[in-house]
Amino acid sequence: WKPDGKNSPVNSETVEEYIKNLHRAFRFKQVSYDQWNTAESIANLQKAGVNAVLRSFSSSYNALIYGNLYDIASEGRLVIYNVNTHYRDEKTGNDVYLQEIDLTKQQLEMLQKKWSRNKFKIEALSGYNDDITDCIAAASYECLNSKIKNSLPATRTMHLPF
Repeated sequence: WKPDGKNSPVNSETVEEYIKNLHRAFRFKQVSYDQWNTAESIANLQKAGVNAVLRSFSSSYNALIYGNLYDIASEGRLVIYNVNTHYRDEKTGNDVYLQEIDLTKQQLEMLQKKWSRNKFKIEALSGYNDDITDCIAAASYECLNSKIKNSLPATRTMHLPF
């Protein structure tokens, strides 16, 4: 979602409803929010049964998640399916297509590694955004390195008669 203008922020209730609907379909183990004006949304999602948590995108966290994303991508384990999603705008009744696949590809292409002293930060080139890539990097890191991976269902083998 993008704001309509400087004085027209993204409607957080619309985003929360979208997340709740996805959660009903997919039963997320965790939804992570960054630190920018999200306390109310986190509380609302938690009330709805969604495990929503706050993550601070500090320089050390940024290095961890993007280091992890680099490993996944260089090993060929990063797959982006070419399926855009949409939601129904309750006010207009129209379907709104997010076009997140094109945005994701663009944001991945426009990332840069900036060094400052002995540390680096991954961020978008000037004029571009990195919100989606931050989400992918954080979700990948959280899935592979947090306690939620221990609660995922175990893989089972099934033999089918032919």
